Amino acid sequence: MIIRLIQKNPKRATMLVKGVTFKLGSPTSCRVRMYNRSTGELLSETISKSNGSYILFAVQHTENYIIALDRDNELELATLDNLR
Repeated sequence: MIIRLIQKNPKRATMLVKGVTFKLGSPTSCRVRMYNRSTGELLSETISKSNGSYILFAVQHTENYIIALDRDNELELATLDNLR
């Protein structure tokens, strides 16, 4: 799994967020991105494994949101909001 840290200062990443992506109830591989909720800054992105698992870098005590993008463009994106 490749995790790309987008932040200009990698020392800002203070925790990891783990999750699993699903499509119609089955784990799936797709692009997953984390953004800072107040600034919209892209913080981290990865592609989940075939079993849907992913890990993203995060910053504690800030509000973030995560989006998962369907590779086949068949479904709308999935969002997790207000992650702290």
